[in-house]
Amino acid sequence: MWSKNVQEVFENLKSSEKGLTEKEVEKRLISNGKNEIPKGKKDTIFDIFIEQFKSPIILILIVAAIFSILTNSKADCIFILIVIGINAIIGTYQEWNSEKSAEKLQNMIKIKTRVLRDGKIREVNSEDIVVRRYYRFRVWK
Repeated sequence: MWSKNVQEVFENLKSSEKGLTEKEVEKRLISNGKNEIPKGKKDTIFDIFIEQFKSPIILILIVAAIFSILTNSKADCIFILIVIGINAIIGTYQEWNSEKSAEKLQNMIKIKTRVLRDGKIREVNSEDIVVRRYYRFRVWK
């Protein structure tokens, strides 16, 4: 696009010197969606709980608990399992709270951007910036 003149760029982006019209913005938002990073799959509290048992130290403690059962040290086994359970509960609680806090912070942050629409400069949320997909690029050989 850098080698094209202004009019060719406007034609390629289907825009003009006055910017996009509100009708075109709505059409592009419907066809392309919002300008935002897709949100990943959220872990459930059960998934977070299960993740607590994948730590190498916890795995060593589980092996120690099994070894305690084999050596008839039931009190040691019970103590180790209680420690593992408490650790899993506290770890799950902390991770769940931190995810919720991060989500709240993300929702509080709204970035505004100046755009030219219908010949007027406006300030819009960055997620409402529209794109023109499917550019045609020339491949240089």
